[in-house]
Amino acid sequence: MVNMKFILERSKYLALIGVIALLFAAVAAFAWGTLKTVDTISLVITSLGRDKAITVEMVEIVDSFLIATALLIFSVSLYELFIDKLNLPEWMLAHNLYELKTKLSSMIVLVMGVKFL
Repeated sequence: MVNMKFILERSKYLALIGVIALLFAAVAAFAWGTLKTVDTISLVITSLGRDKAITVEMVEIVDSFLIATALLIFSVSLYELFIDKLNLPEWMLAHNLYELKTKLSSMIVLVMGVKFL
């Protein structure tokens, strides 16, 4: 019979599902931000900087990269919390669930502020 301790110790690898999903979402969000950046640069060039939508587009670019960065931070933090240590800058990692929740709350407030703007 399989030892329950063995099963529970290996269950930490279930967190890889979230880590991988968040990593893919971060890559997609960075790609989305890059496409928005190219579109905005095109708008600036074609309108010679006169289009009033440029400011809004620039803020939306910042917002998309902010979301992408948040997804990346959550992905690496989940990995660090459940799987193994990573050699990354300290600000990029959460060392417990409370820190991760705090980072999430801060990012939500920041994104809401940008959306409100």
